[in-house]
Amino acid sequence: MGNKDKQQQNISSGISQIVLKNAATFDENGASFENLNSINFIYGANGSGKTTTSSFLKNLAENRIENKFANSKIELHNSENLNIEVYNKQFKEEQFRNSQVKGIFTLGKKTNENLENIESKKESINKEKEKKKKNKENLQNLTQEKEKEEKDFVDRCWEKLYKKFEEDFKETLEGFKRKEKFKEKSLRNLKTINTIKSR
Repeated sequence: MGNKDKQQQNISSGISQIVLKNAATFDENGASFENLNSINFIYGANGSGKTTTSSFLKNLAENRIENKFANSKIELHNSENLNIEVYNKQFKEEQFRNSQVKGIFTLGKKTNENLENIESKKESINKEKEKKKKNKENLQNLTQEKEKEEKDFVDRCWEKLYKKFEEDFKETLEGFKRKEKFKEKSLRNLKTINTIKSR
């Protein structure tokens, strides 16, 4: 196929015209792109409508039209289904992703989504680790408090009960001359008293 035939094929397929009205920089009079080929480059100064035009085409490519493009349209060279590809800033951001390692990047929207998912999972794991660490610290603190309370209780039982009545109840207290043993006896007696009171 010669260059003339290729050029004719490009002209006879794809978008023939783009019309943009009442969208961003385009007013009610609008603007149109005509004599288009199957591959077209859109360039211009800042604020000239490059981003608006590419966003409109991307909307069409994704089979969705935003309200701001209600008065905009395209015309085709023929009625065949058209696969529109838009290479703009958004495409670059979706397809290329800088790595945390300098000089490394990844290519592909799906890859970027997977990497973002991995980063999200890592963040969740780190949060769970931090939560686990705090829970462990809280458990240690509660354990220490419990041990201190138990020791204080044992000492109080010994000083306020055993020592106070040691001489009067020597025979009764036989076999309970150690703090831990006496504490256990005191708790059993207290339980018995509470049971009697509840009847």
